[in-house]
Amino acid sequence: MPAHWGESSPLPVTMLSGTGLAMLKMRRVGFVGREVERDHIWQTLAKCRYDGKARVIALSGPSGGGKRTLAEWIARRADELGAATVLRTTHNPSDTDEEAGLRRLLTRFFRAEGLSDAELVPFLEERLAALVIDDVELPDAFALGALISPTLGQDTEQSGRPGRARQRQAFATLLGCLSMERPVVLCLDNVQWGGDSLELVEALLEHQQGRSPVLCLLTVPDEGLAERPAEARRLLALYERAEVERCTVKPLNSVEHRRLVAQLLPLQDDLVNHLTTRTAGNPLFALELLSDWVERGLLVPDARGFRTRTGSTTQLPDSIHNVWVERLDRLLARYDDNREDIRVAIELAACAGGVFDKSQWELACTIAGLEVPADLLEVCARARLIEDADDKCEFIHEMLRESIERLAREAGRLGAHHSVFLKLLDLFYARGDLSVVERRCRHLIGAGMAEHAITPLIEAAHVHARNFAYAVALRLAAMAERALQQLDASQSDPRWIALWTILALVHMLEDSHAALRFIDLVDEHADPTCHGWELGEAALTRANIAIDRAENEQAVTALERACAFYEAMADQTCMARCLQRLGTIMINAADYPAALLHFERALELLDYPATTEWRYIPLCLRGLARVRMNSGELDAAQNLLDEALRCAIGGGEDGVMVVRHNIAAVARLRGEPLVAEQHYRACYEYFRGIGASKQYVVALNLAFTLLGQGRHKEAHVLCVSAVQGMQVIGLDIFLGYAYAQLLCCAGLAQDWDAWDDYFNRASPHLQTVRLADKDIAWSVSHAAEIASAAGKTRRAASAYQLAAIQWQPLDPEHAARLAKIAN
Repeated sequence: MPAHWGESSPLPVTMLSGTGLAMLKMRRVGFVGREVERDHIWQTLAKCRYDGKARVIALSGPSGGGKRTLAEWIARRADELGAATVLRTTHNPSDTDEEAGLRRLLTRFFRAEGLSDAELVPFLEERLAALVIDDVELPDAFALGALISPTLGQDTEQSGRPGRARQRQAFATLLGCLSMERPVVLCLDNVQWGGDSLELVEALLEHQQGRSPVLCLLTVPDEGLAERPAEARRLLALYERAEVERCTVKPLNSVEHRRLVAQLLPLQDDLVNHLTTRTAGNPLFALELLSDWVERGLLVPDARGFRTRTGSTTQLPDSIHNVWVERLDRLLARYDDNREDIRVAIELAACAGGVFDKSQWELACTIAGLEVPADLLEVCARARLIEDADDKCEFIHEMLRESIERLAREAGRLGAHHSVFLKLLDLFYARGDLSVVERRCRHLIGAGMAEHAITPLIEAAHVHARNFAYAVALRLAAMAERALQQLDASQSDPRWIALWTILALVHMLEDSHAALRFIDLVDEHADPTCHGWELGEAALTRANIAIDRAENEQAVTALERACAFYEAMADQTCMARCLQRLGTIMINAADYPAALLHFERALELLDYPATTEWRYIPLCLRGLARVRMNSGELDAAQNLLDEALRCAIGGGEDGVMVVRHNIAAVARLRGEPLVAEQHYRACYEYFRGIGASKQYVVALNLAFTLLGQGRHKEAHVLCVSAVQGMQVIGLDIFLGYAYAQLLCCAGLAQDWDAWDDYFNRASPHLQTVRLADKDIAWSVSHAAEIASAAGKTRRAASAYQLAAIQWQPLDPEHAARLAKIAN
C-alpha cells in the first residue's frame, strides 16, 4: 500500500470550446483541497491494513458540502493504487425496508440482477468459490442470498429464511475473505436512512477477533437526522466508540474553493471571483451553477479564459434551489402543447422518492391522465436531473428532489400528486398491508389527509414493536406524532393516548427516562372508562422499567395496577403477562416457590398446553426453567426450555433467542462452556442487532462464561461495553454484575489501580442485594480469591465482605463463612 494518496501530477485543465463545453457534465474534475481530511483517512486505512482491525470514519456536515465526493474520491484512489477493495452503496428516504442499502450493494457486487430465488444461491456459491482464495471458510451463500432477495427461504419449510444475525455474520465473513488480500473500503452514503448498514457496522466493530481490515466511510448529512430518531441514537452510540471518528466536512475555504472553480473551467479571473464569492465554499452549488451557465450558452472562449457572452446576464441565483428551478424551466421550454403534463410527471417522480420505479411512475402518470413523451426519462438524464438505471431511476441529489417537490407544494399541486400514489397503492396492496403502511401514510399526510394516517401508523407501530422491530416502530410513531401536531390535536385527543403508550414501550428499551415521561402523560390524560388497555400497558411498562432497576416494590405496585385494568376487561392474556413479570421479580428475590406459583397460574390463563401461543407461553416456560436451574434441577430445566423453544419457533427469532439465552445457562452449569458460548454469542449478536436492551445482560453472561475459561481480556471488553450502554439507558440493575466481573479481570491482569476503581464503582451496587443471583455472588467471591492469591489482603477482605452480602439470600451458611474470612 502506498504511504500516501498523492497523485503524481495535478490534472491539467482543458480549454474546452464551442459545444465541447457540454463535456463539463461528464468530465472528471480533480479533487481540490481537504488535504488534512484525505491524509487522515488514508492513514486510518493504513492502520486497518497494519493491525487487521475495522475502523469507522463518519463524514458529517450540511448537504452539498462534499461528503459523498470525499468518500468516493478516497475509494476511487484506493482502488486505482491497488490499496483496497471497494464496496459502496447509498440509502434513500424512499427505501421501504431497512435492508435495501445492503441489497443494492450485494446485488451490484455479485452482478446478481434478475436472478430468481432458485437460481440465486447456486450462483452465489459458484461466485464465492471463484472469489475466495486459500483454504478459508466461505461465506454462507444462503444467508447472503437472503440479503439480496427479500423472499428467499420464505416458502422453504425445512430450513426457513435465515435470521438477521446469520445474514450479518455472512456479510462480515464476506468482508473478512475480501480483506485477506488487501483492506476493504466500505462506503455507506446517507447512512441515516440505512438501519441495516448501521447494524452491520456495529457487528464489525463488536467482533474483531480475527483479521478483518475494513474501513467504513459513512456520510451523514446534518439535515437527515431529525426524522430518524432510532438511527440518530445508533450514530451517537457509534461516535462514543474508540474505533469511530466523526469528521465534520466544512465548506471549502476561499482559497480552495477558488481553485475548485478555476479547475471546473478556465474562467476569467473576475468571473472566478464572482462565482467563488456567491457559492461560499459549497462545491455542489458551484458545479450546478456553472453547468447552468454552460447549458444556457452564456460562456464563450477568450484568450484569458471563458467569459460571459456579450449582452448576456449571469445574475447569480440566491441558492442551488433556484439553479435547479431554472434548469427545469429550460427543459420544459423544449415542449409546447403538453408542457404542464411534463412538469407534473417530473413532480410525480419527485413525490415517489429519491429512487423510483419506472413502471410505477408510468402508471402514476396514466392515473393522473398525463400525456408524457416516451423518452422523457432519457431527456431528464441528459439534463442531469436523474440517473437512469435499468428498471429504476434516481435523482442526482436528494436536494434536487426536494426542490422539485417544493415547486409542486408552492403551486398547490403536491397534495394531488400524493393522491395519485394512493390510488396506485390501492391497485396493488390491501389497505392494511404492513409492508406499505409507511409509504401509504406518507402519501396520506402529503395529500392533506393526515387524519386518516394517524391510526394506521399507531397500529402498525404497535405491531412492529411487539415483533421487536423497534427502529421501524419508532419511525412510524414519530410520523404519527408529526401528523397529530400538524392537525394541532389537543392532548385530550384519544389518539395521543394510544401514541404515548407505544412510545413508552419503544423507548423503554433504550431510554427509560423518556419512557417514563410518556407513561406519566398516559396516566394524566387517559380516561379509565375508555382507555383501560392503554392504562394497563402503561403500568406494565412502568413495572418493566422498575424491574430493570431492581425497584421491586414499585414494580409490584405497577403490576397490581396493570392487572386491575386487565381484569376489568377480562383480558386473560394481559393478566398472564403481569403474572409472568411477578414470577421474574420473585426469582430476583430468590423466592422460588412464589415464582413457581406465578408462572403456573400464568400458563393456566394462557390455556396451556391446549394452546401454545408463541409470544408469552415460552416466557412462562423459561421462567419455570429458571426456577429449576436455581434449584439445581438441570434436566428438568432443559426439558422446559426444549418445550419453550418448540413453542417459540413459530413466532420469530426474538422468542427463540430469549430461550437460547437460558439454554446457554444450563449448558454452562453442566460444564459445557463452549456450547454455552455458542448460544450466548448468537443471542448477543441478535439482540445487539435489533438494539434491544437485553443485549447487555447477554453480554455479561457471555463475559462470565469467558471469565470461567480464563479469557479475561475478552470478558473485559464485553463488560466495559455493557457498562457504557447500561449507563446511557439507565439500566442499573446489572451494573453490580458488570463491575464484579471487571474486578476479576483487573485482578487477573494484576492491574490493582483498575481494581480499586472498579471496587469503588461496584460497592454502591453490591452493598445490598438488588438481584439475588449466584453468578453475581460467584463473581464477587472469585474476585476476592484472586486478590487473596496475589497477596492483596486488604483488597481481598473488602471483596469477601461484599461477597457475603450477595450470598446471604442464596446460601446463608456460605455467606457466614465468607464474612468470617473477611474479618
